[in-house]
Amino acid sequence: MRLRRAKPGEKLLSKNVPAALRDNVLAGVSESDMPIQRKLFVFEMVKEICNGDKIPSQTDAALRAGYSPVSACEQAVRLMKDPRVKAEIDNMMKKLESRTLMTAEHVLSNIKTIGDRCMQEEPVLDNKGRPTGEYKFDSQGALRAQELLGKNLKLFTDKVEQTGEVTINIAVHKIDPGKMIKET
Repeated sequence: MRLRRAKPGEKLLSKNVPAALRDNVLAGVSESDMPIQRKLFVFEMVKEICNGDKIPSQTDAALRAGYSPVSACEQAVRLMKDPRVKAEIDNMMKKLESRTLMTAEHVLSNIKTIGDRCMQEEPVLDNKGRPTGEYKFDSQGALRAQELLGKNLKLFTDKVEQTGEVTINIAVHKIDPGKMIKET
């Protein structure tokens, strides 16, 4: 999918890009003089970053923005080196954060609150509503909250210990200076 160069004052977008996506791109990316295809790349890159399931792919973002499959990788690298593109991506991420009010601190705070609630002791009542002297708590919820907080702190990384022998052979050759060829 290739875009033709726009005439002065004209804004073009590929036929394959839905109008709703174009409108989202134009509304989401600030009013800069950036070409629409570059704005699409910014929009697609933000989508890649927000997709927490995988590592963001600059090449995929470039392909969805309409860059040629042959040059998408090179275009993505070039675009990510452009300070204006980086600034637009940062700007869109800040807009999303403020719109959703979801920050890392907010999420971690909620997980801690949920974990604290799950660990609160709750008295066990008998049929007449009187405490029996036993207490219960939500152990599954408490463990899950602790697990998520621990993952954030990287407490549960796998450590691999390797043992064994390694043999390294180094060959040393003597060079006879008389046999060396001198270049002129």
